[in-house]
Amino acid sequence: MPLEVALLATREHSLDELRALGETIQPPLLVRDTVREGVITVTELDETPVATLGRPRRVETDVDLTRAYGPEAVLAGGQGYLTEAIVPFEHRRGLALVFALESLLEGTAIVRGLDA
Repeated sequence: MPLEVALLATREHSLDELRALGETIQPPLLVRDTVREGVITVTELDETPVATLGRPRRVETDVDLTRAYGPEAVLAGGQGYLTEAIVPFEHRRGLALVFALESLLEGTAIVRGLDA
């Protein structure tokens, strides 16, 4: 089952930062900007999907975030950026990338779809 991820941070990430993170994971991941689809895709070298990330969106208030993602969806100062992602079936490497991005941005990742 695919996982849904919401990454909350006080700043947005860049494509270059994602590419650098993809290169630190071994074996490296390919990070591509898909202008037409409006998302960033992350794949293995053989094109196996690892994650699909939406573009960071500015959030002005926590109200909608907590309504959609629960009480853990809080941004420092109530403002920041939300990046939504889908991590497909084999999720270990996709989650490694998400958690590396969470650490880089000093943000919070909310993962839905993992069994407790």
